[in-house]
Amino acid sequence: MKRYLEQFALSLAQHLDKIYGKSFDELGIDVGLDSNRQIQLYEVNWRPGVPPSFYYEIDVARNLIRYAIYLAAQKRR
Repeated sequence: MKRYLEQFALSLAQHLDKIYGKSFDELGIDVGLDSNRQIQLYEVNWRPGVPPSFYYEIDVARNLIRYAIYLAAQKRR
């Protein structure tokens, strides 16, 4: 099964390289197996994982909340 999935992933990556005319450096390939042990493709992501901008958004939100708490404390005084 491991070899089967590896071959599928490599074949899919080569196929996508041909379609888009460039080589992708990493792909996130989400698959499942049906009751006949056939691969069912769910999605393919280029540069998988959490986008780096997500962490910046968390930092911005965290700082805004801290600032709102600070302003609320100042208004109570």
